[in-house]
Amino acid sequence: MTPAEQLIALLEEAPRLSLFVRNEVRFDKFDAYELVTAIRNDGPAPRLAEAADAVEDAVRNARPVPLTDQVRIPRDQVGELVTALRAAGE
Repeated sequence: MTPAEQLIALLEEAPRLSLFVRNEVRFDKFDAYELVTAIRNDGPAPRLAEAADAVEDAVRNARPVPLTDQVRIPRDQVGELVTALRAAGE
């Protein structure tokens, strides 16, 4: 599995934050950063590099989950990021 495919899986499989915050998902920010770095180290196509940059920006600007290394991002934003990554990988 390529780093881009792993990043897509990380985003798609991210669990909901809680029963009360259904429109946000949570995942480990360091896992996301590690995969973005791996994508960049592979010498990606320009579109894939832009999609990886968008993921990094989203993670950097995401709200933290208290007392963890996780961040939370709205599900619709995650969907947009996944769509961009898939389109760039074609």
